[in-house]
Order: sequence, then C-alpha cells, then structure tokens
Amino acid sequence: MQALNKWIALTAAAVLVIVAAGWLVLVSPKRSQAATTLEQVAAQRTANAAQQVELEVLKGKAADLPQKRAALDAVAAKIPAGAQLPQLVRALTTAASTSGVDLVSVTPGAPAAAVAQAPVAPAAPAGAGAPGAAAP
Repeated sequence: MQALNKWIALTAAAVLVIVAAGWLVLVSPKRSQAATTLEQVAAQRTANAAQQVELEVLKGKAADLPQKRAALDAVAAKIPAGAQLPQLVRALTTAASTSGVDLVSVTPGAPAAAVAQAPVAPAAPAGAGAPGAAAP
C-alpha cells in the first residue's frame, strides 16, 4: 500500500510540475501579450477621444466658415487690386516737396522691376581747377 501511495504522490507531483511548466511556458507569455495589447487599446482610445474633440472643434469652425469668408471678401473689396495712380501722385508730390525736389511729370506704365544704378560722383563747381592744381 505504501508503494501505491508513493505512486499517487509522485503522479500528483508530476501533474503539478507539468501544470506549472505549462503555465510558465504557454499561459504566462500570452497574459503578458494581452496586458500589452490592453495598454495599446487604452492609449488608442485616448488618442481617438482627442481626435474626436478636434473633429468637433473643426466642425464648429466649418459652420462659421461662410460668415468668415464673407468678412474676408468685405475686407478684400477694400484693398485695391491695382495701382492707385492719384494716390501715388499725391504721395510722390508730398515726398518731393518735403525733400526739395520738383516733380515734373509722372507717366503710368506697366510695373517693372527696379534696377540699381551705380552712384554718380558730384560734378566739380565751375571755375575750379583740376585736382591737385594750385589756385592762381
């Protein structure tokens, strides 16, 4: 009878070892993967909620879009599309009079790129001799 009890105890111990090994080899890694997947699901749900809030904000802004567009068109109508020649002539005349220059004429034309010119040396006053020459 004692031999039978040993076999029963050894069999129960072997079953427990097999169950523990199965737990460690098969179930535990899957539980770890499941926990990681649950963390990813929670993170994605948080991201989805943030995207949903942003979507609602954008939908609210889209509802205001026609009014904003009308306001923009009203402002754009006040901005001149082309050159305003009378205002330009007045501005040039004012600038010329404050700097002591006579504005003779303005000729309108198509806009062109400005070209930088080399500076011109001032002319010598009349009656002055050549540089380095002695005065009489």
